[in-house]
Amino acid sequence: MSSSSISSSSNSSSSGCCTALTCIGSSTICSHFSGWTFTGMSYSNSDNCKLYVIFDYIGLLQKIEIYKDSSYVNLVAAGQGTTGAITLSDFN
Repeated sequence: MSSSSISSSSNSSSSGCCTALTCIGSSTICSHFSGWTFTGMSYSNSDNCKLYVIFDYIGLLQKIEIYKDSSYVNLVAAGQGTTGAITLSDFN
C-alpha cells in the first residue's frame, strides 16, 4: 500500500478550491497523479483544498481511496480498476 497527499495549486475555481493539482510525496508515487483532474472539490470536502490519497494494488487490481484529512478518517471518494481510467465514487 502506498499513500501520498495531493493538493491543489493556486488557481482558484468557482467552487472556492483550486483546479490544478500538485502531488506532495515521492516522485514514484506522484508520477501516478500527473494526468489527474478533479471536479467538485470544495473546502467542505477537502482540507483547505488538500486531499490525501491511498493506493493499494494486488496483482492487476488497483484500489484508490481519497480522504479529506491527513488522519485518513473522512473518506470522500474511492474507486478501483485494472487498467486505464478509474472512476471514483464520491462519499461526501
